[in-house]
This record gives sequence, structure tokens and C-alpha cells, in this order.
Amino acid sequence: MFVFEDILLVNDKGIQSVLKEIDNEVLSLALKTASEELKHLFRQRLAEFSKTLQDKERYIFEKRLISESPLTLQDIGDHYGVSRERARQIEAALINRMRDYMRQSMPDFELHLPDK
Repeated sequence: MFVFEDILLVNDKGIQSVLKEIDNEVLSLALKTASEELKHLFRQRLAEFSKTLQDKERYIFEKRLISESPLTLQDIGDHYGVSRERARQIEAALINRMRDYMRQSMPDFELHLPDK
């Protein structure tokens, strides 16, 4: 099988074009596979992290952070009888804990989130 560098050795522009397409398709498939594996691993780690949470934290995690239709901070505050600001503070602490957990459990995977 040709690798991308071999394309440079071929003088025919048509053949170069075909080889680039094949290479791009292989690369695309490899990236898609890697992406799916990473998503699966990430979901596993999130499930493990969820088990470490207290009830209020788990509720915020499930209903706001990973939900397809996240609740507002006001909704969360109303549910627990706390202010929207207090719900935000709990959420912020939870995000920091989640970031630390993910960094420890997936050392080769750097989250692109702002540092504390």
C-alpha cells in the first residue's frame, strides 16, 4: 500500500490525485475509528466519575452537565431550595472535580478547558 510520501514520487498528476483520495479515505476512516474509541472511553470515565458523586452533585451532573436538554441553574436551585448562585457554585466545583478526575484517569488526554 502506498503511503502519502510515495505520492510525491509519482509524476503522473492523475495517479497522484487518485492516491491522495485513497490516502484521505484511509485517514478519514482511521480518525473516525479513533474518535469513536475516544468517545467510548470518555463516556466510560464519565460513568465512573458519576459514581463518586453525592446526590445533589449527581443531579446537577445528570440534569445539567451531560443532559441533551440541560436544566437552568434556576431550575436546579428551585429543586433544592437554594439560590441560582449557589447552584452555580456547586456546578463550578463539580466541573473542577470532573476535570481533575478526567486528567488523572486519562493522562494522555488533555482536556481543553480553562484551568482553575
